[in-house]
Amino acid sequence: MVTVPPGSTNCSGTIDSNTLACCLIDTVNVITPAVEVSSESSQSSETSEITHNFSTTEDSNNGGGQTDSSKCNCVPKDKCSVNEYNHPNIDIRHGCSKNEICCNEEHTIDKSEYFKDDVQSCGVGMPPPSNYYNDIGTRIVNSIDKSETYFGQFPWMVAILKSTTDQTTGEKTENVFQCGGSLIHPQVILTAAHCVNGFKKNIMKIRVGEWDTQSEGSEENHLHQDFGISEVIIHPNHNNASMFNDVALVQLDTPVKLQKHINTICIPHDKKTNYDSRLCVSTGWGKNGFGGKNDRYQNVLKKVKLSLVSNDLCQQQLRQTRVGNYFRLHDSFICAGGVKGEDVCRGDGGGPLVCVVKEKKSTQQKYIQVGIVSWGIGCGDENVPGVYSSLVSNYQWINKHLKLLTS
Repeated sequence: MVTVPPGSTNCSGTIDSNTLACCLIDTVNVITPAVEVSSESSQSSETSEITHNFSTTEDSNNGGGQTDSSKCNCVPKDKCSVNEYNHPNIDIRHGCSKNEICCNEEHTIDKSEYFKDDVQSCGVGMPPPSNYYNDIGTRIVNSIDKSETYFGQFPWMVAILKSTTDQTTGEKTENVFQCGGSLIHPQVILTAAHCVNGFKKNIMKIRVGEWDTQSEGSEENHLHQDFGISEVIIHPNHNNASMFNDVALVQLDTPVKLQKHINTICIPHDKKTNYDSRLCVSTGWGKNGFGGKNDRYQNVLKKVKLSLVSNDLCQQQLRQTRVGNYFRLHDSFICAGGVKGEDVCRGDGGGPLVCVVKEKKSTQQKYIQVGIVSWGIGCGDENVPGVYSSLVSNYQWINKHLKLLTS
C-alpha cells in the first residue's frame, strides 16, 4: 500500500486522513530531466548532449501489494531457492521491482555468490536471471517497451556525468547525465569526442556498474562506482561540425574494481576482427523518441538490436534525407539500423555498438565493440540508419593511446 496525495489518479478507493488506497504509481511522470541542452547542425549529432539527474531517487516498488518485511525480502528472481509460483510463503504481487520477488530469508540464496569477483574475459555479461524473459526485436525507440535489459547484462556500459550551475540563481546540480561510454580497460573509458570536447575535467565524473538510475534497491545492492577523471584524449582529427573521428579516451583517477556486473568490453586490435554484423546491440539511457511530446529519458538501461549497414548503402539512404544528394559518408563512420522504430536516439551518444564475436568453441555469448553512437537524422525512421564512429577505422589510434595511458 502507498499513501498518495488527494487527486492522484489510478487509485481504487477514497483517500482521506483515515484511509489508505492501493494505487498504481505513475513512474513516467515522477522524474523529469533537470535541463536539456542540444546543439544541432545539418551533420551534427542528434544525440549529442542530454541532462538527466542521476542523483534523484524514487520508489522502485511498482507492485500493488504490501510487503511484510518480517516475512520476506525483495531479491532478484533467481536468488530464491523455491518456485515463487508454487510456494505458499511467497507472493509475487508484493511491492518489489520488475525483476524481483519477495522471498523468505531461509530461501534466499547468499547474494555474495551472485557477485563473485571471478570476472572472465572482456565482452561477457552476467547470465540472465532464471525467470527473465527476453523479447525478440527489442529497441530503444519503441512505443511498446520491449527493450528491457537485466542487471549486469552489459557490464561495460558507463555513464558520463557532470555538474551544472544555474547562471541566474547560482544553484548547483550534481550528477547530470551527459553521455554514455564503455569500459575498455579498468582505468580507461571509450566514448564519443563530442561528449567530452570543451568540458572541464573537474566538473565531470564516470559512473560504472549503473543500471537503474533512480533505484538504490536490492537489485543493485552491489552499487555503482564513481570515479574522477585524470585525463581526456580526443582524436586530433575530430571537430564537432563534421563529427569525423568522433572518438575519445577518458582516463579514470583510479582503476575500477572489476566484478561480474562491472566488466570491460573487447575492442578490435586489427581489421580482421571476426564478428557477426547481423547480431549487434546498442545500449543507453537516452530518449525513447525524437521530438515527441511524450519522449522521455530512460531510468533503466535499454537496448536495441541492430544489423550493420554497408557504408555505400548508408550513404545512399542518407542522401534521401535533409543532408542532400551530395553528402559523403566519411570512412571514420559505420552505420547500423534503418528499420522503422528500431534505433538509438538523443541521449544515447557516446554509448557502445557491440556485435557478437564468432568463436567456434565459446560456451558464452561474447561481444566486441565496433562503434560509438555519434549522430543521426531523427530516430527510428525507415531506411535511415544511425551513424556510429568506427572502431575498426580508428583502432590504431585507440590502441596506441590506450597503451600510453596504461603503461
